[in-house]
Amino acid sequence: LQKMSAYERAKKVYERIQEEKAREKIIRQEEREKRQANFQMYLHSKKKRNKALRKCNKKGQPNLGAQVEIILEKLEKEDK
Repeated sequence: LQKMSAYERAKKVYERIQEEKAREKIIRQEEREKRQANFQMYLHSKKKRNKALRKCNKKGQPNLGAQVEIILEKLEKEDK
């Protein structure tokens, strides 16, 4: 077994550090994508909820059926 020179040891340490950085970068990217997907899902559900709550009948009165549907969905979601 030969001893490693200082250059080889430094090179090995550098490569190990670079591999760790690459792994951390991949993990951060995956977390960012996951957060972005969750945020998009939240925006979609918020838009759907607001659209239902803004519904009005011919006379301009709020559509209570749509509001009841929103409350029902919320209750069903809590039961799960």
